[in-house]
Amino acid sequence: NNKAELLAFINEKLKPLVEHSNNSLKQLLTKQKELDSVVKAYNAYVELINKGLASKNDQEFKTLENKLNSLMSESQILANSISNNQMLLEKWQGKTNTDSNGHFTIKGAFANAILNTNPDLKEITGDGGSIDDPNRPELPATDLTFEQTASLNLIGNNSLEEEEEQEEIEEASMNQKGKT
Repeated sequence: NNKAELLAFINEKLKPLVEHSNNSLKQLLTKQKELDSVVKAYNAYVELINKGLASKNDQEFKTLENKLNSLMSESQILANSISNNQMLLEKWQGKTNTDSNGHFTIKGAFANAILNTNPDLKEITGDGGSIDDPNRPELPATDLTFEQTASLNLIGNNSLEEEEEQEEIEEASMNQKGKT
């Protein structure tokens, strides 16, 4: 009975906790790497703003700011989750050792990452964007509407038929592979 309870504990509680922590750590490391890239892009944009070649009101800059904040928030949530899992693991380590009179112990700890909670962001020294860049394209005052036209006639009917035959051959090939 104790052995069955122990196996149930390992399979139903301990393994999922380990898997969740490992998955959270992978996600966290990915978010932190992405954060580093966004910080570099943000700082490059701030340089453009400070030179007057861009504006802090540009949509691209606002998107970078939002992405920066989002990645920092998501990273913090993942780090907190790993930390909470670690506290639960420590609780279980003490309980299992005591309950089994030292016959069963859980060893180890969950890895966590050092968060970049205060990235080195360059400071904006002005509004920027007041200088006309001669290479900047003129944007129309209103949105233009485009109508999609059929340009397939330029290809010719033979090309279309060949493409359809190729699709049929690929489908037949896939069906044949599925049967074997």
